Amino acid sequence: MDNMINIEWHDARFFFGTYTKGDCIKHKMCLFNSIGYLLEKNDTTTILATERNDEGEYRNVTLIPTGSILSIKELLSGQPDVAQEPASFVGCTLCGKVNVPFVCSQCAGEPVV
Repeated sequence: MDNMINIEWHDARFFFGTYTKGDCIKHKMCLFNSIGYLLEKNDTTTILATERNDEGEYRNVTLIPTGSILSIKELLSGQPDVAQEPASFVGCTLCGKVNVPFVCSQCAGEPVV
């Protein structure tokens, strides 16, 4: 999973102060776009690193609650000098493997958008 991706997700917010119930209901969660290397995705946590060095080490790691993710999109294919449209990630319903085109080669499960 060494492709660069963009994850669009909602994060929790904290509002300091005193509010009426109506004002509290108007508060909204932040919408974030995080870009980096997808290291792992399971039912609970999606792990993203923003940098990778030539020794295969990662840094600046973000743990995102998987349930708050709206979309995951591939940004770079890892193939130099090849023009292509960015692809949307699809996750296998059985094993969770991402970037499954039609049928997951890992478990033969059906992909889901």
